[in-house]
Amino acid sequence: MNKLDKLLLAPSEIPSAAIALVEEIESESVEPDRAAALTESREIAREATISALAGRVLYWRHKAEALQAFFKPYLEAYEAELKALESNAERAELAIQTLVKPGQTFKNETCEVKYRTTERGEVYDQDAIPFEFCKIPEPKPSLELLKQAAKLGQEVPGYRLQVVHHLQIKHGKGAKTKEIEE
Repeated sequence: MNKLDKLLLAPSEIPSAAIALVEEIESESVEPDRAAALTESREIAREATISALAGRVLYWRHKAEALQAFFKPYLEAYEAELKALESNAERAELAIQTLVKPGQTFKNETCEVKYRTTERGEVYDQDAIPFEFCKIPEPKPSLELLKQAAKLGQEVPGYRLQVVHHLQIKHGKGAKTKEIEE
């Protein structure tokens, strides 16, 4: 067993007694003399959980890199199909944007469509930005300071605040993920 395999504890391999003690601490009041022992057990369970999860992350990343290298020739063969699928998805998103406008939400058992609104500042004339909105040592406009000033209603030459809507599509609560059959 190599070092990586030793890190790969599945969550089911975390001692059930430690998990039970954590649940006991979280669910009911405990006698003061038992509290110290339970707290120590909880920390052991927490550390085991963190270790197991971190090991899984390392394993999954390593495995993903290996699979990517192994399947690279095959993926190149399907590159055109992947691009076509992405193009179809982009066109469908554009169609949805014509049907669901910013501020509207569509929700049913299979999906949820809504917009997330963010603000993004744009410096369209860097030379017109007053020096007080520039970071030192290089005189470059500070988007953070410019955005704060714009939000407070101050007009800054060469800067405008834009409102951007991001379309979000999620699985609905009643939707089940279907596996793709080959």
